[in-house]
Amino acid sequence: MMKKILCLVLALLMLAGVFAGCGPKKSGDDGGEVTLKWVMPWYMQDDYDMVSEEINKKLGELMPNTKLELVLDMSMASKWSLWMAGRTPFDIALSQYTNDLGTEINKNAYRPLDDLIEEYAPTIKAEREKFEYQYLTGTYNGKLYGIPNIQIHINDAVVMTLSTDKVLPYLDNEALYKEACANAKSTDKLYEIIDKFLEESHKHRDLIDTDNIAPYIDPESFYRYIAKRGYEFLGTTSSNVCYDTTKDKITVVDFHETEEYAIFLKWMRKWFEKGYINPDILSEEAGSGRSPFVLAQTSDFSTSKNGWENFSNNQYRISLTPVEQRVQGAAVLGALSVYLSIPSTSENPERAMQFLELIRNEKGQDLVNMIAYGIEGTHYNKISDTEIKAVDYLGQGSSSSKYGVANWLLGTHFNMYVCAPYTEETRAYAKKYYEELQPTYKKTPIYGMSIDNKPVQNQLAQMKSVVEEYNLRLVGGVVEDYNSVLAEMQKKMDTAGIDQVIAEYQKQIDEFVAKK
Repeated sequence: MMKKILCLVLALLMLAGVFAGCGPKKSGDDGGEVTLKWVMPWYMQDDYDMVSEEINKKLGELMPNTKLELVLDMSMASKWSLWMAGRTPFDIALSQYTNDLGTEINKNAYRPLDDLIEEYAPTIKAEREKFEYQYLTGTYNGKLYGIPNIQIHINDAVVMTLSTDKVLPYLDNEALYKEACANAKSTDKLYEIIDKFLEESHKHRDLIDTDNIAPYIDPESFYRYIAKRGYEFLGTTSSNVCYDTTKDKITVVDFHETEEYAIFLKWMRKWFEKGYINPDILSEEAGSGRSPFVLAQTSDFSTSKNGWENFSNNQYRISLTPVEQRVQGAAVLGALSVYLSIPSTSENPERAMQFLELIRNEKGQDLVNMIAYGIEGTHYNKISDTEIKAVDYLGQGSSSSKYGVANWLLGTHFNMYVCAPYTEETRAYAKKYYEELQPTYKKTPIYGMSIDNKPVQNQLAQMKSVVEEYNLRLVGGVVEDYNSVLAEMQKKMDTAGIDQVIAEYQKQIDEFVAKK
């Protein structure tokens, strides 16, 4: 009898050992060495092997039995679909910048991360609570698929930057700033002020460094940053379906049917006729030239009462998005452009999440700095405890650098050195932005909502093709009878199914608002 009991106990112990071996491997397990493959769109540089060896020495101390292979390939975007079709095993991948987050989720290319974060990643879990809005943009149907790389370079204000102080006298900056503050959407008056500036700049081109300043504006920048003021675009990062953020009730509309789009087209045609837009804009070889000013999204800044800031070498800029006009609404999937995901082809998802947790906490700070910047004294030198200057580049490396991976590819900038020309002031502003400024932004009734594109994904794909067919002709002011061309485009948009998209989005929004 005792022998039978002893045999049964031994059998149970052996069985328990088998099941224990089936559980996720934690760092330090003796379950065999794992090599994590992290694929990203970057250059294979001369000192990669040298740095990789040091990375794995450091990683071996922090996560025994774990190595890292950086799969650096600038053609990642074109190869990704083929890799996933062939089920190529990768453990970590950059998403959205190279491969659209929503598209890849629908293709089951990424795995949901919630359970892995809960078990292995307390730092990421806390970060998710702190940066709620950013993490919502990586969330689909309540599940997180993309961990956003939290950056210290904030781009939420539309800013006009003069290319030279020689054009400074030609812009009525006080009138421009006043009009931008008075109206969240772009009016005829705003375009009239800019029109006078362009006219004077062209009139005095002989007094401006004409080798440096070209006569043409970039109409696509006007469309992106000026025409769309006061609207939030829904569903995808290339959407033309939106709602008016200045109104309390959310009504989904086609931006191409709004008054603001009509005003924009009118001015683009005027500026094309006046010679402010490159007449060869439809040619692939035609660049826009260097305008008397540049429009872009960048960080906020302290402005005087007239809106100007002289920020470097007599470079002047003015914000066209006052803080009072900024809103937070729907969390558009992939809107931040840079996320880290774990592909469904990963053979080591638990270890991959442990690694992502490591490089986002204090313990892994030296490791992530090495992955980004290489070896101190060889690839960079310290300016302070937290600031560095790279040996052969500024900001981020290039194909000709000995070594240097762009830090925005790798995680949160709050856990890395600040690389010149950026300083701790850059990080201090970002900290202030996340903790003090962003929380004051007006939250629309659909704050945090994630639109589900799956019911209308075919329509969205067709709509995108229509926009690509017509957009540059309209935006560039090339067509004299632009209203007829717009009507032609809208017919094709109707055929593509824009009404179904608007109805689907409105339905989801109404249901979301009703549940609040």
